[in-house]
Amino acid sequence: SDDLKVWTDIGLALKTIGNIGRDLWIEWSKRSDKWKESDINFWNTFKPEKATYKKVFYMAQEAGWINPMTIESVSADPEEDLFSDLRAIFASELPAQCEFPDELVEGLLVRNEISILYGDSNSGKTFFAIDIACAVSLGVTWFGKRTEQGLTVYLASESPSSVRLRLQAYEKHHGVDLGDNLLIVQAPVNFYESDYDINRLIRLLNKVCHLTGKRIEFIIGDTLARISAGANENTGDDMGVVMARFDELKDAVQAHIMIIAHSGKDTTKGMRGWSGIRAHVDTEIEVKEKDNIRTATVTKQRGLPGKGDAISFELTVITMGVTKWGSEATTCVVSPVDPSTVPQRMPYAWETTILIDAWSRDNHAIRGNYPYVTRKSVRSSIESNKPEWSKRTTDTKMGLFKKLTSLGILEQIDQGWIVIDGMLNSQLFVSKGIDTQ
Repeated sequence: SDDLKVWTDIGLALKTIGNIGRDLWIEWSKRSDKWKESDINFWNTFKPEKATYKKVFYMAQEAGWINPMTIESVSADPEEDLFSDLRAIFASELPAQCEFPDELVEGLLVRNEISILYGDSNSGKTFFAIDIACAVSLGVTWFGKRTEQGLTVYLASESPSSVRLRLQAYEKHHGVDLGDNLLIVQAPVNFYESDYDINRLIRLLNKVCHLTGKRIEFIIGDTLARISAGANENTGDDMGVVMARFDELKDAVQAHIMIIAHSGKDTTKGMRGWSGIRAHVDTEIEVKEKDNIRTATVTKQRGLPGKGDAISFELTVITMGVTKWGSEATTCVVSPVDPSTVPQRMPYAWETTILIDAWSRDNHAIRGNYPYVTRKSVRSSIESNKPEWSKRTTDTKMGLFKKLTSLGILEQIDQGWIVIDGMLNSQLFVSKGIDTQ
């Protein structure tokens, strides 16, 4: 600057950032015809003022100055609409009326989101997914929940022949015709190796919408393992790519995507593979089977209430014809089960034995009319009744009781548990000779 006061004020402000400020002040000062090398000495006379470098940078950049210390200067593209591209809005732009989740299946799935449905082999998870798919395709009530009718796409990458048979069984059992409301993609797709399959799939679905005049509401990917073939299912480097392509499909079609996956070897730890998938999805549903009764439990729900909700069902056998060998060809369809008729989940016999023994060691202690067992007694009972566990860690021994607590059979109190399950509670009282009737 040719103005001595401005030149001095800028130097005082830049003094607050030390040598970096000194270099910037000198580089700027040299642009004036009045600059002399001896003017560098003025820097040592400056004392930092309240006005900091931020104000100086702001004023200079407003005048068109580009900070030479910036790693990369970003030039604005007049054709680029960053607000639109990044969907950025100010709080002042929020509507006066609240926007609630746009549900595809009432209380369970939201449009334009991603869910994961997982379970052990033969748990019934694929039958369950097909049942939802058919209900959405037809727009009918499903397990008492209303659905938004729309075209459904089933990515049958794992076993297209079984999917075809199960859809035919649904039509036969319910006396309906799915018609052009459900599309089966029978060729396997791979979302890991490249963009080739995802790009072709998006083009196909756009063509389907154009041909049918219908909106795609629901896409099922069966299964994650097959669609991510070649990927290391335990790493974010590989599975992050796969999930990004599911996002791309969701955003391109504006549909809900349900991914079918498998449980891990330790079913208590949830779905198999990279834990980041659970964080990625909006809804997670686990399917388990016990005594031929299947239960689908919502284990994660981001935008809706209902975590912990359970849907009980069974598989009804449907005869579809005769094989070339003359035997019946059968498959199954989903049939609802009244939750009140589902037997209450009970611990195994030896677990009951441990509780009875532990309660005896605690002199049949009572807390609020419930049998009470201490950690010490439980630990001693386990070591007596399961000697092979004697060398296991305390955490392993107590893990069983954490599980029973999560199932609502026990409740932790102080340094032990009370038995709150009605049937098990009765068993303990009977073991002591108390009539519970």
